[in-house]
Amino acid sequence: MEKQVYQKILEHIWKARKQLSASAQELACSTTLYACVINWFEHSIHLDEESYQLVVNWLEKDSDQESLIGVDGVFFISKFGQTFLFLNETKDIHGRLAIPKDNLS
Repeated sequence: MEKQVYQKILEHIWKARKQLSASAQELACSTTLYACVINWFEHSIHLDEESYQLVVNWLEKDSDQESLIGVDGVFFISKFGQTFLFLNETKDIHGRLAIPKDNLS
């Protein structure tokens, strides 16, 4: 199931990155988040924080696609309203947003 989410994100993230970059510049924002709504029933039931972290890890290591270049965080929202937020730790996004590192999900 994680691979399906990863593949679906790859289909759309290149366009989202361009939109995020343009919006951030226009609105003078210093932080960009890619939000991904998971409206598949089975995925929402079975995937947990560890599963979504695996997807983010694949996106971070996907150097050919450069999937997360210019994206400061990935925010997953499941069909049932569960939320999972993963922030770029190398840019101290936690500090900028005043979010304790242990309170993300």
